[in-house]
Amino acid sequence: MAREFGKRSYYPERISFCASGNQPSGLPWSAIQRKIPVNILCQAHNNPCTLQELALELGIALPYMEDEVELLVKAELLKKVNHEKYLTNFFILPRECANEINEMCCTYAEQHAAAIWQLAEKALKKAVELGVTAGDYSDNDAQMFFAFYLEQQIQNASFSDNVFAKFKRADGGNWGIIGFESGSICRLPSAFFNNNGNGWKGTSWNGYQALQEDTVFGKRRYMKDVPASYLNTTLKRLANGADPAAFSEVEKENLRKLIEEGFCVMYGDGTAAVNALVFKDDMKIRLQEYLNTLPEYRSLLEDLRNFIDAAKEVVARYSNQDLQDDFEYYVAMSIVELRSTLSRLWKDKGLYTGESAQFCAFSC
Repeated sequence: MAREFGKRSYYPERISFCASGNQPSGLPWSAIQRKIPVNILCQAHNNPCTLQELALELGIALPYMEDEVELLVKAELLKKVNHEKYLTNFFILPRECANEINEMCCTYAEQHAAAIWQLAEKALKKAVELGVTAGDYSDNDAQMFFAFYLEQQIQNASFSDNVFAKFKRADGGNWGIIGFESGSICRLPSAFFNNNGNGWKGTSWNGYQALQEDTVFGKRRYMKDVPASYLNTTLKRLANGADPAAFSEVEKENLRKLIEEGFCVMYGDGTAAVNALVFKDDMKIRLQEYLNTLPEYRSLLEDLRNFIDAAKEVVARYSNQDLQDDFEYYVAMSIVELRSTLSRLWKDKGLYTGESAQFCAFSC
């Protein structure tokens, strides 16, 4: 087999994937659960192939290859070019490309970690002036939340509004996907933080959570990352100053669950509070208006936009021009080490002195 067919006939590629946007039919995940379609996508990445070439490379009889390719074309992960050849319809980062972008993230993080942290202190002070509360968060924990928040706000302002959901798919979704070749490296220690949340009737819970296995940020404030969305109604009641003693039996049970899971705290005087940064009404808008007036915030915006432009040039060198309209998306999906290295720098430099793995906000 090794002599007659290509390497991928006996050596499946190790590729990880990340997707974004609305995925109503289960695509793209349902199409990439087996080794054969993944290897087809790897072989046709930046390399238009005929059915015969794919069949030979993977060691699969042509009729079976036709079926596999048809499924991938229908899933919009593969497209036909030049009448008889097929090309992967999204970007798979080679490890060399990932290494270059990771190094850019490290450099940016080193240059801007202190500035973001200092700006987070100003953001926290302004938020308190606006009436934002913080439950049982220490000032240091609250500042860490705003450091993450600023990093996200700066990114959101630097990318296009719909960057993560720009695609119009045949299944009715707007999902995008990117692949990552295994083996990439990052020279700085990093800790990945998800950005999970929920929404319910005009309320939302959003936060930044380290992975469960992280030992640097190992203290779990909550039993899980996000409360059940239906509990947001009770959270809103507390945020608006309701007295728990006047709650209905259902609300009391909701509050009991929220306290048990860490999302609320009960005090000795019988009052309770949302255990997160709480933004009400137009507080976020007013905070952002304040940030926009600060020269240091505008400077961070300019630097990140320059970073994104440089990262797009890196992606362009490893991709093909059929994907050029989506380079911004692939940059947005590939800079995971930016937040990861920032989080470790804030910790390792002694700016964040706690151990929490979760920093969250409730908006109503």
